[in-house]
Amino acid sequence: MAKNSAVDMLIKNIYFQMFAAVLRKTIILFWAIWEARNALVFSDLDSNPIEVLQTATRFQNDFSRLTPRRLTVNAPSRDSEAAANATWSPPPVSEIKINFDGAYRKDDKMGVGACVARDHDGRPIHSCAKSFDNVSSPALIEALALREAILLARRLRIRNPFFEGDAKSIIDFMSGKGNVGSDCEVILIDCKVLCEQSNFTHFTFIYRHCNWVAHDVAKKALRDPLFCNNSLAQVV
Repeated sequence: MAKNSAVDMLIKNIYFQMFAAVLRKTIILFWAIWEARNALVFSDLDSNPIEVLQTATRFQNDFSRLTPRRLTVNAPSRDSEAAANATWSPPPVSEIKINFDGAYRKDDKMGVGACVARDHDGRPIHSCAKSFDNVSSPALIEALALREAILLARRLRIRNPFFEGDAKSIIDFMSGKGNVGSDCEVILIDCKVLCEQSNFTHFTFIYRHCNWVAHDVAKKALRDPLFCNNSLAQVV
């Protein structure tokens, strides 16, 4: 039975890698089409389909050359299987869960902290996205995103919501289980003070792919500053 289970896991992993390769090629092709569309709309530069395919092929070849090749196929570990199978879960009835995430742009040290509050049916009830200048690290913008989530809960007078994020070190620090770097420690100490004042005690780690709603809001707001002021668009 154990031998069959290992074989099944190996086969699943092979199929997963094949699917990932096809998905990567599809995404690269869509990216090339999107780039051609932008060139036409904003620069009045028309590209024929052959040029678009050639651009996608070059990008795929560059990506393959720079990505280390795996020489062996290993059966996935239990941790990796748990991560792959994880999904976002709503809070208990009559409770609110607030997911937070940050988006960081290293070139100009800009960042956006975003959060989305949802009820037990998974329906968004409010959101927030705030931009920050002179952000020194991705960890700092994650801490700032958590503070925005806490401030949102206080403004909405939510009783002990569930805060959820994919920055494990920050979740551990807020739960009293670990330390963080000096770049975000002051912000998180402030978060702890705010939580003590409001009796907020629920902090949970979630995998990145399960935190995609808050992540997408943050990424969109980083690209479009006006999006930060449009809470209706953030939850649509």
